[in-house]
Amino acid sequence: MSCEVCGERLKLLYLSDSSKPFARCRGCGLLQSMYKQFDSRIEEDSFFNYVSAQDESLEDARRRRVASQLKNMVRTSDKDPLLFDIGTGAGKFLSIAREQGFQVSGNELSQTAIQFVRKNYGIELYSKRFEDLGFVSCLDVVTMFCVLAHIVDPKISLSSIHAALNHNGVLYLHTPRYCLIDSIALLILRCSRGRVSGLFNRRLNDEHKRVYSRKALEMLLLGVGLEIEIMRPETGFGLKKEHYFTSMGVSRYLATKISFLLNFLDSLGLLPRNVWVVYARKHV
Repeated sequence: MSCEVCGERLKLLYLSDSSKPFARCRGCGLLQSMYKQFDSRIEEDSFFNYVSAQDESLEDARRRRVASQLKNMVRTSDKDPLLFDIGTGAGKFLSIAREQGFQVSGNELSQTAIQFVRKNYGIELYSKRFEDLGFVSCLDVVTMFCVLAHIVDPKISLSSIHAALNHNGVLYLHTPRYCLIDSIALLILRCSRGRVSGLFNRRLNDEHKRVYSRKALEMLLLGVGLEIEIMRPETGFGLKKEHYFTSMGVSRYLATKISFLLNFLDSLGLLPRNVWVVYARKHV
């Protein structure tokens, strides 16, 4: 077995059954699932449950920071910059970006999301994968909010983004980062001989296909010709914290108590920095 980023040998960490192996690269440190890959999409009740589980106050603040940063990085003299959001979800970021002066578009594989964005924001999304749209040197900005961990082939998607960006165009992404949470999850998994796997499965599963080390993410981006301008670890929990615990089987009462403590620690900046934030630029 070889790493999808650097091609080095993978170390098998745990096999829950014959179809669900997990491995970590000995070379670049990528943690990845090895079971059958498929495109992530959510429909109907699952989509609306996901929307209601989002921590809107934190997510809205992040979306506005990103839109403002991108506005400063991309300057076009004769038109509003073109921004494409991959995996748009409920569409709130596109609405904010439009307010900031971007011409916006995006794509979604979920028909429920496409209809939701059309109804609520009047934005028509593409229903194809980004790499199938055939964009060439026409976009000023591409954004991916926690999408890289979900897609089947990151190299193909990032190569398509590189081709689609104008000269000096910018890619923004954030994606799960290998951190203390993952080390603890792996320790629990090993010590329990696989019987206690909730935390690990929360981080890496059939939806979250990979968790990146710094080296792995840098190699992936540089390998497709994107130059990293900003790359930093941040604390980023896009969902209400109690949702993470209830999804692992913790009672709602206990999840609420734990979440109160974590929100307090978060306000002090004491939670693990569990995501990478990256701004990369295309230079020809």
